[in-house]
Amino acid sequence: TYYIHDPTDPTSISPQKVTAIFEDSFNNLWIGTDQGGLNLIDRNNGTFSSFKISGVTQADRNDITGAISSNFIKCIHEDANRNLWIGTTGGLNRFIRESQLFKSYSIEDGLPNNVIYGILEDNKGYLWISTNLGISKFDPAKETFKNFEQTDGLQGNEFNTNAYYKTEEGEFFFGGLNGLNSFFPDDIKENTSIPQIVITDLLLFNKSLSIGAEYEDEVILKNSVTETNVIELNYDQNVLTIEFTALDFSSPVKNRYSYMLEGFDDDWSEPGRRRNVTYTNLDPGQYKFRVIGSNNDDVWNREGDQLSIIVLPPYWRTWWFALAVLVVLSAILYALFRYRVAKIIELERLRIGIASDLHDDIGATLSKISMHAQLVKEGIDIQNRSKYLTRISEMSNSVIDTMKDIVWSIDARNDSFESMILKMKDFSYDLLSDKNIKLDFITKDIDLNVKLPVEVRQNLFLILKEAVNNIVKHSGADSSVIKLSQVHGSLSLEIYDNGAGICEKSHHIGHGLKNIKMRSEKMGARLETKSEDGYSIKVFGIKI
Repeated sequence: TYYIHDPTDPTSISPQKVTAIFEDSFNNLWIGTDQGGLNLIDRNNGTFSSFKISGVTQADRNDITGAISSNFIKCIHEDANRNLWIGTTGGLNRFIRESQLFKSYSIEDGLPNNVIYGILEDNKGYLWISTNLGISKFDPAKETFKNFEQTDGLQGNEFNTNAYYKTEEGEFFFGGLNGLNSFFPDDIKENTSIPQIVITDLLLFNKSLSIGAEYEDEVILKNSVTETNVIELNYDQNVLTIEFTALDFSSPVKNRYSYMLEGFDDDWSEPGRRRNVTYTNLDPGQYKFRVIGSNNDDVWNREGDQLSIIVLPPYWRTWWFALAVLVVLSAILYALFRYRVAKIIELERLRIGIASDLHDDIGATLSKISMHAQLVKEGIDIQNRSKYLTRISEMSNSVIDTMKDIVWSIDARNDSFESMILKMKDFSYDLLSDKNIKLDFITKDIDLNVKLPVEVRQNLFLILKEAVNNIVKHSGADSSVIKLSQVHGSLSLEIYDNGAGICEKSHHIGHGLKNIKMRSEKMGARLETKSEDGYSIKVFGIKI
């Protein structure tokens, strides 16, 4: 008598339900249970052995090397080579007699499901296994599985315990929830046809591309997708879906695919039944999409199909835009260089102008002061001593005024029109009013906040000063007009009186006019003079 549990020990495990009994070719009796694992009765020597796992969860059982994969035994089968196969709720197990250990196979090894209901062997040594997810054909030599589902003609994907049988003629029967399947294994032929793989459609933003249609004024697809090798996309056309298929219709739902986008993906995708892939936000550049596939019997076409994809960069990342930016930056730098040079030249001219003024006006005047002072000091021409002193005083005041004008002209605080006009008015009104000469000072369209270049400000004021001095000293007028106007960025200065006119050939007038002409040229302006019904000077075309 054999017990799976000890009936005399109330603390032993509860009685186990026997689920399978099998006698092997060695006269051993194998007994499977629903909780107690697999039990062996060696009838040759009367020993009893038990194979099970305990103290671990189902998830941990695969980590136990050599242990049976589950304590729930569903079926037991001995093949033609006297190997013992045990079907459990945790996969398929092969018993290794020499080591008394098990080798297990599960979903990770290719089984469609770990619950095994029945095992039958065909004439070629293949094992046919019914599971909770179809029937699997197992090659013990290669340790590979080929799986069949309801789409292959099965009554359903789920089968039943003990519902399997092999007739003397070799016909197999497997029973399931929806009926019975019968077949001869030799009639199940392998599909050895290598399928053709084709790209069937391209979608942009989930809309199929039409042949010849314009997208943002560009035609992306000029021919059929199957005849297209290269497409170009703008950088913002960044949601692209590629659909593909294997042209094998034995069981299309079991065809499998693997793909990669060279230049984007690091490796091929895991083989699967998905027939499309979507890429978003591809950087500008060149890519090659490749897809391979298999038929329902895992025969692969490794050449597959391919499509080159060019994503054009935005204009600001093109070579011509970079060149244009370089040219513009070079132009700006050159303009800044020229501006800097112009400023240096302007400063140099100012320095030369100031030096010239100091030399011509102040230097000459100081020489005269020195000469008159020497005459007074040495007592020469005593009767004109008072005259010399008066002259020294006048020339000293002239030097002071000239120095004030120079300092005023180079002071940056006096750069505005408003400052220059106030200076002109103060000088003109003071000088003319002393001689009872009426003055109308007119400004037209003047922007008082405009900054004037130092050279313009200095020369324009000195022209006015020279002209007003001529009116006071030589015109004999009792009325005068000064008009300052601005038109389209060009400045003009008009000065005229109602005197008898001035002879330009006289020494003083000629010298003053020469100075006015010289200063007009420095500003790049034109000069007009008239001596009819009074005397007038017009300086115009002054760029500011």
